[in-house]
Formats: sequence, C-alpha cells, structure tokens
Amino acid sequence: MVTGATIAVVLVVLGAEWLHARRIRRVAHLAFGGAGRPAAWVRAVPLLRAVSLGAIAFGAMTLLRFDPTAADRTRSPRASKRVLICLDVSPSMYVEDAGPQGQKTTRARWAGQIMQELLDRVGASDSRITLVAFYTKAIPVLTDTNDMNLVLRVLSGMPYYRGFEPGETDIASGINAALKHARPWGRRSATLVVISDGDAESSMTVGPLPASIADVLVVGVGDTRGTSLLGSRASRQDATSLKLLAARLGGQYFDGNRGFLPTRVIHSLAMTAPQPRTPWDDRERGLAALAGGALLFAAIGPALALFGISRLSRREERSLKRDATRVTRTVSASAPATRVGASSW
Repeated sequence: MVTGATIAVVLVVLGAEWLHARRIRRVAHLAFGGAGRPAAWVRAVPLLRAVSLGAIAFGAMTLLRFDPTAADRTRSPRASKRVLICLDVSPSMYVEDAGPQGQKTTRARWAGQIMQELLDRVGASDSRITLVAFYTKAIPVLTDTNDMNLVLRVLSGMPYYRGFEPGETDIASGINAALKHARPWGRRSATLVVISDGDAESSMTVGPLPASIADVLVVGVGDTRGTSLLGSRASRQDATSLKLLAARLGGQYFDGNRGFLPTRVIHSLAMTAPQPRTPWDDRERGLAALAGGALLFAAIGPALALFGISRLSRREERSLKRDATRVTRTVSASAPATRVGASSW
C-alpha cells in the first residue's frame, strides 16, 4: 500500500511536469531571455519535484500505518507485557476468612493463590512482574522480574507487616507508588492488579493513571458479610470501598472470595507488548522521508528564482540594462532645458 501510493504520486507529478514543460516551451524566450532555455540544472527539476513529493507520500503513509503498540515476537525487558501488583500486607490480611466455602485460609495466602492463577493464564513467561507491598507506606518488593518461583515465594502469605511501622493501612500510597513505577513503561503495556481487603481508614485518593496502564483489576479478599476479630476490633472485606476505588481507577472490581478470576475478565485484558525501539524503524524512516521530501520541495522554488536563468541569458540581460542606461543618459543630455515662466497675454 505504501509503495503503491508512492509510485502513484510520482507518476502523477511526472505527468504534470510534462504538461507544464509543453506549455512554457511557447514562451521560452520571454521566460529565459534570448537563449530560450534555462540553466542546465533546471532540466532535473521535474525529476526532483517527483522525488520530493514521492518521499512526502511515502513518509506520510508510513507514519499513518505505524503502530507504536504492535506486539513483538521477541521479548525483552523493554518489549514485554507487564503485570503491576499492588499487594496489601497489613495485619488484617492475615485473618483466616478468605477463600471459597469450606476452604478458609488467610486473606494473604488466598490473594497469592489468586495471583498465581492469574499469572499462569496471562502468560507469566512473556511478562515482567513488578510487586509493591503496602501497609503504612509502600515498599517495592519485585521489579521487572519473570522468575515465577520468586514471585510465588513473595505471594506465599508471609507476615510482611512486621517490617512496617504500625498504624493505619494506606492504600493510596501503595497505588501511587506502583503508578510511579509504571510511568516510563510502553503505552498500554501493563495491567495494574490491586489486592486488598479494603480494611483501611485513610483516604483512597490516587493520582492519574499513566499511559502505560491498559487495565485495572481491584480484587477483594476476605468475607464481605461476617466479621472477624483482629485484636480489639472487627475486620471484614470492605467491598464498597474497593468498588469505589475501582471506579476511580477506571477498572473492574472482583470479589476474590467467590473463587478465581473468571475467564471473561482474563480475556478482556487489553495490555500488549510494545514494539521495541530500533535505531532505524518505520517511524524514523517515515519521519526522515517526510522531512527530506518537504525540504527538497521547498528549496526548488527559491533555487529556480536565484539560479534558474542560464549564464548567456544573464549576460544578455546585463547588456540590455547597460544599453538602456546609456540611451537614457544620452537622451537626457541632448534634451534642451525648458524654462517655465509666467504666461503673458
């Protein structure tokens, strides 16, 4: 398609130049002086115009067809789908009220099983995984790894809250820290997964999503109906807060206590592996052709105005100017001076 459009533009321009040459042949002496022909290099102008406009067409069509999010077959750290996990590790995540009926386990351990099943289905071998744990603050745990054994070890339900200062669960800080990691990534290359029980008293104000985030999943763990004792207070999954969080992030909420994520949710994920940038890809070729063609086409007009007339025609033009000046001076010198006075009646 790109080659066909380029050839069509070149042929149309060459045809127009041929018609233009036929028309100016009739007035060649008026246009170029007594020699009746322009400078020798002007003969290449039709070809230069065709080449320049063909390059513009090629560059424009190449950029029009260029897809910056096209998937690439070879995976690399810069050209991979990404799963960004934002994991709640607060003490309430270690209450044993999570999982399907009859299979109750801690919320943290059940969250790990949900994530393991999700990663298996999205293709963890072709993805890079980043995990940010949060409680009173956010701490990056894994960055751009595809080692599933390491990921599963981190998601095994260990009591990470012991490494934090005690206090209120700050979900917003965890999500904002995760989004900060995602800003340099390729456009629409990542899925953000937030796993929490929503048991937090702090505000859930989060920043805007970067362009790298294609999908957001908010997974709730823990019983949504009954409460469990955590020290001196009751704890349960706050589904309402998690649904509100999902709405703010433009994503989907899923109650993880009902089971694993359904197939329709996995298939709806729109993240793609970005095309790796090469030193000279289609984008660079398109931009170079467009800029080079436009520069050449713009330079033809001024070049014709300055250097389009042949040397012989220029000499004739200068000779005619000198003759005209000499005649003007002679006429001025021979003309009698006329005195203008008052009229007498």
